[in-house]
Amino acid sequence: MARELSKQRKEKILTIARRLRKRYPRGKNAGMCIDASHALETPLKKARIPHKFVSGNFNKRYHCWVEIPNNGTTMVLDITADQFSFAFPQVLFDDIKNWPQYVRKS
Repeated sequence: MARELSKQRKEKILTIARRLRKRYPRGKNAGMCIDASHALETPLKKARIPHKFVSGNFNKRYHCWVEIPNNGTTMVLDITADQFSFAFPQVLFDDIKNWPQYVRKS
């Protein structure tokens, strides 16, 4: 079981995500989820943060994101979720259980 992410690790993840998010402007990031999710992998790996690139569906539309284990649950890290609605945050980092829209490809 993965241990709880410390506050420092969470801040590191958010710093990485916010920096990369600048490459994918709001309103112009539709279809950029594969590139954005892969772009997250290198800095996460350098920071030694366990993670996994995931493809599946978001509200029944093909989508990709990154998942990070956290003490028996999974955190979703998505820097293009707002392509579906401006109501979604530009950097989504939360327990996947709070986001039933995310469905992994089986």
